[in-house]
Amino acid sequence: GQIPVVISLHATKAFATGEGGAVAADDIELVQRVGRALNFGIQDVRDCLMPSTNGKMSEYHAAVGLAELDEWPQKLAALTRVADRYAGLMAAAGMADRLFAAPDIAPNYVLFRCKDAAESKRICGALRRKGIDSRQWYGRGIHHETYYRELPRGNLAETDRLAPNLLGLPVAPDLSDALVAKIVAVLRATAGTNSGSS
Repeated sequence: GQIPVVISLHATKAFATGEGGAVAADDIELVQRVGRALNFGIQDVRDCLMPSTNGKMSEYHAAVGLAELDEWPQKLAALTRVADRYAGLMAAAGMADRLFAAPDIAPNYVLFRCKDAAESKRICGALRRKGIDSRQWYGRGIHHETYYRELPRGNLAETDRLAPNLLGLPVAPDLSDALVAKIVAVLRATAGTNSGSS
């Protein structure tokens, strides 16, 4: 069958309601289990059937989502324009192969691939000195976080290799061309045009 998809609707996402999320799956039993888990373990009758929580979306957040739907085409177009601007400037700087942006990934974020952790640190520092925020997009990898550290896992060598080297760059529907150009100029000056390892 198909792999279930969990969608975050948090304020940082391209389509945002402030809080909340959704699960898309073709497995009806799974969808019902998720529904029960988010509704105090209740499905058809008021009887808790499983460990659960109150995970229902509030009416306020649902209303925000409905309002977001009205503006979605314009917001998506604006985010795509920002990604296109990054792509054009990165290509002109000889660094197109180090950029991950729409349409290859979601339009609400743009990633820059650093050669290594040292370059990542240099670039973050250079951007910060210009008043521009950036971050290691995937942190160190979730398996290094306290809760997950001791849990069983497979080989995560690729995560360990990539996580410290992927920087999230600023993206917003109203991000100016001038600011994108400033960011790319910092990347070019700090990273140079040599390709990073993939």
